[in-house]
Amino acid sequence: HGETIAHICHGSRKDFRDAVESATKAFSSWSGITGYLRGQILYRMAEMLESRREEFAAEIQVTQDVTVTTARKEVDASVDRLVRFAGWTRGS
Repeated sequence: HGETIAHICHGSRKDFRDAVESATKAFSSWSGITGYLRGQILYRMAEMLESRREEFAAEIQVTQDVTVTTARKEVDASVDRLVRFAGWTRGS
């Protein structure tokens, strides 16, 4: 309908290259910490996402043109995934 539903940042090749380099450097740090700490970080991410559930659901609803119930379910599923991944780190 010609409406703006979201603003997306544009990046250059250099921006992309810098992002890949940063991710590569972060990987060695992430790999070097204990499984327990990785689990704590992922669990904290889940808590933060859950605390902002309505805000994220509203963004999903606008950008994907879904009902608020569907958007909330998507956020809830994301929280569940993060908690599950946090639990997987216990064996690392």
